[in-house]
Amino acid sequence: DRMWEWAEGDAHDPDVVAGRMVRHDSGLWVLPSPPPNVAPLVPADVASMLRTLNKWHDWVVVDTPFHLGPLAPVLVHSARLVLLVLEPEVSVLRSAPASIAAIQKLAGRDLTVWPLVNKVVAGGDVLRRQVEQALRQPVMAMLPSDPAASAQALMTSVPVVLGSPASPLAAGIRDLAERVQGVVGAGPLRRIPTS
Repeated sequence: DRMWEWAEGDAHDPDVVAGRMVRHDSGLWVLPSPPPNVAPLVPADVASMLRTLNKWHDWVVVDTPFHLGPLAPVLVHSARLVLLVLEPEVSVLRSAPASIAAIQKLAGRDLTVWPLVNKVVAGGDVLRRQVEQALRQPVMAMLPSDPAASAQALMTSVPVVLGSPASPLAAGIRDLAERVQGVVGAGPLRRIPTS
């Protein structure tokens, strides 16, 4: 698929980057990640793409796997806020303080890292207190487990906040988005070139 054939210099060409983006019906622009069988982009290319995307969009969200490898410095240095999504599992929660410390050390500056707990079932208040005690910082969101709303979003490609707006998960996501906006803010509205 030509979508993933990045020639040398393509990541530095705004027209090529724009051509690889997909606009979702919700208005969200997405630059899909390459499939696993494609050679990964090098950090300099990712840094260039992030600079381009930051010129076009108020917010750039990078959804990453847990292990970032050689891209970690580029992504952390470009971030204004890191949302560290944690599963409510003992091993994950035990390693979270070390993950936060590693992110902050890699940033080399005062970078805000917000821990979030995803897929929370009953007893969320008790879990929140336990996690906050272990992390020695507040948990910024406790996103509830909502298999029905999540499955519908996956099957229909409609985000939970649009497809299941009354669900507890959608309410949690909206609350988190408002908190993020309060910290990150938004500058003047920018638009992606459409030529």
